[in-house]
Amino acid sequence: MILVCLLCACSNFGPQFISGNVDTVYPFLQWLLESFHTLKTRGYLARYLVPLSIPEEYFADAQVVTMYQQYTMHQNEFKEVRLTSRTR
Repeated sequence: MILVCLLCACSNFGPQFISGNVDTVYPFLQWLLESFHTLKTRGYLARYLVPLSIPEEYFADAQVVTMYQQYTMHQNEFKEVRLTSRTR
């Protein structure tokens, strides 16, 4: 998280990163490699926990409503199973 704060403070981070400035790229790579396992887990979980973006007009169909409710139910089950399996 410290890296994120440092990146926000540096207004020319983007151009320096693109140009391959060693003082900019190396700390980023260090953080990335040190956080790899955490980031990999977050990426895996995000795939299953991102809410679907469905336009409101589709919710007039009862079948869509039912399927969306099942989707959210399965998401919640996934969260519970994930938390249970992590504590073992």
